Formats: sequence, structure tokens, C-alpha cells
Amino acid sequence: MRVAVVIMAGGSGERFWPLSRKDRPKQFLKILGETSMIQDTFRRALLLTPVENILVFTGRAHYDVLRSQVPDLPRRNVFCEPVGRDTAPCIAMAACCLESVDPSTVMVVLPSDHLIMGDDEFVKTMSLGIQAAVAMGGLVTTGVKPTRPEPAFGYILVGGQQTPGLPGVTNVERFIEKPDMEAAQGYLASGRYLWNSGMFVWTVDAIKNAIARHLPELAEGIRPIEAAVGREDFAEVVWNSYGHLPNASIDYAVMEKASNVWVIPARFQWDDLGSWSALDRVLPGDAHGNRLIGQVLSVDTKGSIVKSSSPSRLVATLGLEDAIVVDTDDVVFVASKRRACDLKKVLSHLRKSGLGAFQERPTGVPNLVVGDLCKALSGGCHVAEKPWGKEVWWSVTPHYAGKILQVKAGEALSLQYHEHKHETMLFLAGSGQIEMDGQVSEITPPMVVTISPRTAHRVQASKDLTILEISTPELDDVVRLEDRYGRSSHAGGEVRT
Repeated sequence: MRVAVVIMAGGSGERFWPLSRKDRPKQFLKILGETSMIQDTFRRALLLTPVENILVFTGRAHYDVLRSQVPDLPRRNVFCEPVGRDTAPCIAMAACCLESVDPSTVMVVLPSDHLIMGDDEFVKTMSLGIQAAVAMGGLVTTGVKPTRPEPAFGYILVGGQQTPGLPGVTNVERFIEKPDMEAAQGYLASGRYLWNSGMFVWTVDAIKNAIARHLPELAEGIRPIEAAVGREDFAEVVWNSYGHLPNASIDYAVMEKASNVWVIPARFQWDDLGSWSALDRVLPGDAHGNRLIGQVLSVDTKGSIVKSSSPSRLVATLGLEDAIVVDTDDVVFVASKRRACDLKKVLSHLRKSGLGAFQERPTGVPNLVVGDLCKALSGGCHVAEKPWGKEVWWSVTPHYAGKILQVKAGEALSLQYHEHKHETMLFLAGSGQIEMDGQVSEITPPMVVTISPRTAHRVQASKDLTILEISTPELDDVVRLEDRYGRSSHAGGEVRT
């Protein structure tokens, strides 16, 4: 029996703003230790299956940080969603990919940004889920016994139907979305409800049948992607088709409608770390109940969460109580702890006030510096005009070649590869996309990309791009695969097409 783990690693970076951003959501942060949440999730996945059976679905803008944090994951096992479409399309595409290898595969679906403590208990719980998925042929979810009334979580009402030979596995009577506090208190007192952890187990066949029955528009829309699995144009088909799939949660669209749903109680400690106030539950406090992270001095401060992101800058508090203070390179966020769940209101006002740039990480390369650099180099260096912009050659030696590429908005370099040449690109300014072996990532300065020989790659500019490129000195080592300007397939003496 083949077991595959599907890790969902999308997100908009809102829960832990300003520490998290659109290009660095919560799963890529080291919130509780020396490893990020995606690294912890990947490590736990390896306890269930070999690395070749682990698939990660993430956003285009997160591909590079994912690859840097989980380098052992094969590139072919990373799937970039062109646009966010919630969890159902992601799971449907994963099922199609896994079915093409082995139709009997059992899928374990894990969020990438949850805190789980107790590896042994995690393995026992998920192993029971795998047994139940195979034995019952249904959809299995993992529930967590509530320890407090929590309106921010979804709940599962446990039924009374037991499963012989599978201790603890019972049917789900119904799912309940985030209740009010009074209802949550009743759920806790009844003892019949579990928190919905968002972790699932099912066979490929079971989830595909459930989607076809309860979300037929997704089953229909995924067909072009399913047909392209294993083909060279798979990434292109995903790019063209994914945005047309319904924006739907697997919980709302499938699990709540299905009748063959089973729940296993989690044996491990769990928290979804849904807001800054969650740190009260998972970090030790000082004598006054404060959670102080980084270079912080607190005086007459009680019950507060204070984080400094820079070792060279002190955050000092005086007379605060039940507050949240987060200091980053470009934002200082201060809030009442009881309003932590309303963080989205701040982000909404950011956008309405024309301050949406603060939802992205600062580039670290001021436009004035980039402009001065290009101007200075253009004065004494060879400048080659190109249909997409221009190249400024600032150095050619027997050991390396260096240049500045300026790509105009809406233009693109050709799809190309090098037989022997290695090159590194530092994106200084602008925005766009870079494609490498069919995987497309958003360009977010000051991003650095290294391109190895035989890697098919292309850069396209949404806004004027400025790129610092350093390569080995094989100047004529370029093979064009596609070119919108009608140039020949071999670049001759040109390094860049």
C-alpha cells in the first residue's frame, strides 16, 4: 500500500502580520524555535512515508522560499498554484497526480502551518487514519479534544457508530463552523465535540468520487489538468486552467455534505496558531505573564506579547497590560490582545489607505540606488540594445561575466537553456515572473536565483525589471527554445536573448 502525504502550503501572510507577509506567510516563519513550520511539517511527513511520496502545493510567490527551506524535497514534487483557489482544487489536483502513479494510493493531507507536539502520537494517530481510510473506504478527518471554549475553531459532532477493529474511530454526525462563545462553552461541556484540525486521510478513489458527487463543477474543471499529468505541457495546462476552477474549501464543499465521514481523535497536542494571542498557549511566560521575544525591556507590563525582530534595536514597554507589540524592519504593530482576531481590519485599512505595500516585505534595494547604479555603468560600459530592453556589460573576464539586464514592462526574455554555463541573477527592482523547468515563481526583489546548466528558464517583466547577473564566461552558450521576437534558436555570440 502506497501512502502519500500532501502538504498544503499556500496562504496570504495575514495571521502573523507584520512578521508574516504575502511573500512569507506563517508556515515559513520560525515562530517557536530554530525551524520553520513548513520544515517541521515536512519532517513529520517523513515519519509516514519516503520523501518521493511527499507533495507540496504552494503559491507561485512562495516557490523559492519553499525550495530554500526544504531542499530535500524533489523539485517535481512541488506544485505551484497560479492563483489561490482554497483547498478543494489543490486536493483534486493532488489526487489526479497520485492516481497516475498508483490508483490505490492513500492520501494524508496536512496543513503546513499547525503546531503539533508529540511525534510518536502523531504517527499513531495518522496510522490509525490510514487503516480506517482503507477499511471503511470513506473520508477520515482528525479531531482534537477541546481544552477550552474556542469560537475561532470549527467543531465536529461525533456520532455513535463505532468501527470494529479500529478503536476510537467513529462516524461524524455533522460539522459546525466557528460558533459563538456560548455555543463553544456548550460544546466543551457536552464532551461530544472535537475541534476540526483540517488533517485528512482518504484513498485517491474515495476523494475523487466525493468531489464528483458533491462538487461536480470541480470534477469537470480538473479534467484538462488530469489529462496533462505526465506530459511536458503539464505546467502550462495548470497555468491556463487552474484559475477557472471553483474557489472552494474541501470542508464546506465536500466534507460537510458527505455521509461516509469518520473521525479519529488526535493523540497529540495541537494548535493552529491562528493569531498572535495563540503564543500565550505555546510559549512560557515571565513572572508577569508576558511573552517577550528578542531584544525587549518590559517595565510594569503584564500579560503582553512583545517581539523585537532586530538584535540591534530595543523595544521597551512601560505600563502595558494585555497588549501585542511587534517590531519589524518597516512596521511597528501595537494592539490590544483581545482584538488580535481583528487583525484583518488593519490590513483592509492598509489597502484602502494606499499602504498595501506594507503587506510585502521591504525590498532592501532603494530605487534611487538602482537607478544610480545603472546610470553609472551605462556611462563607461558596453550597452547592447535588445527587443526587450538592454544589457549593460560591466565585466567580462576569463573567469566570469557580469552585466545588468533592464527588461521593460510587458517584455520577456526567450525560453532558453545553457549547455555548460552557470548563472546567478539578483533581482534589484521591478516585478514579474521567472520560469524554471516549467515552475513559475513571482519575482520579489531582492530575490536571488541560481540557474544550472540544462535548466530551461525565462524571465518576464510585469513592471520594469532590473537584474544583476553574474555567470561563468561561456558567452555563446545559449539555446533558445521559444522567442516572441522571431530570433534564431541559437544565440551565437550573445549571452542573453
